[in-house]
Amino acid sequence: MPPQPRTICQGQLGLQKKSGAEVKYFVLTEEYFEYYKAAEDATAGNKPRGRLLLSDVKSFEATGQTLMLNMQGQILRLSVPEGESAEPWVTAFRSVLKCDMKVSAPPSEEPPRASASTGSAAGETDAVSQPDVVPPRASGSKASPVVESSP
Repeated sequence: MPPQPRTICQGQLGLQKKSGAEVKYFVLTEEYFEYYKAAEDATAGNKPRGRLLLSDVKSFEATGQTLMLNMQGQILRLSVPEGESAEPWVTAFRSVLKCDMKVSAPPSEEPPRASASTGSAAGETDAVSQPDVVPPRASGSKASPVVESSP
């Protein structure tokens, strides 16, 4: 059995459909982006309900609480749960996608704190060092950047 790709981020997101948003549990790995009905399905090793190869993503856009992935004209729209930050997902997608990316905050949000141009500002590392660690909490809904320990 081939080794599983490393998980980068996981958590609940709203999957936008014509009938409204459906909350699903998403897992972003180095190779694909997949979703499950619930966190328990992902942790139990069940098959995902959907999977998208990251190599098929042509562009990524994040505006406020909305994430959009464009795959050759088809757009997957996702929404971050109210009260949560999109930053863990944006940071995770930045680390694995090799496509055009556009990230902007809605006018109502405060501008980000001033930071050094080296990319080492505290605000940029906070999303990766959040305390939520894989495996996800069964009842939690926050996106969980994966924290690995060195072997």
